Amino acid sequence: MEIEKQHSVEIGVSDISPTMLTQTSQLPKCEYSIHKDSPHGALAKFAKVGDTLYHVWECPSALYSMLLHSCDATDGSGTTQMVVDEHGCSTDFWLFPQITYNDDLTVVMVESQAFNFPDKSSMTFNCQIKLCFKHDDCSEITK
Repeated sequence: MEIEKQHSVEIGVSDISPTMLTQTSQLPKCEYSIHKDSPHGALAKFAKVGDTLYHVWECPSALYSMLLHSCDATDGSGTTQMVVDEHGCSTDFWLFPQITYNDDLTVVMVESQAFNFPDKSSMTFNCQIKLCFKHDDCSEITK
C-alpha cells in the first residue's frame, strides 16, 4: 500500500531593490611633443627647414589604444596642409612619411623633416586622437 501526502511551505519573497551600477574609467592624458635628434631627444622649440624632427603622441593607458588621424599644419593665417587623413594615413610622404605605433597602440611617432609655409616663420600642428578599448577589436577603429 502506498500513501502519498503533499507537503507545502509558504514563504514570502520580496522584490529585489534596484541598485544603480556606475562604472567610469579614467581617460588617458594624451600629450603631443616634437623632439630633435631622437623620439626622446630635447623638445624642439625652433628648427630649420630640413632638420629632422620627431613628432610623438602618447596616451599611456592599460585600458585604451589610440588612432592618430586628421592632422594638419597651419600657418596661422588660414593656410592649412593636411598631413594625416581621417583614417590615420599619411597624405604626403614627403612631409609625414611613416606613422609608427608601439605594440599596444599608446604611442605614435613620425620622423619628418622640418618644413614651413612661404613667408612664415612658425606653424601649428593639429591632430585628432580616437580611443578604443583594448579588449575590443581595435582593428575596426579606422572605419
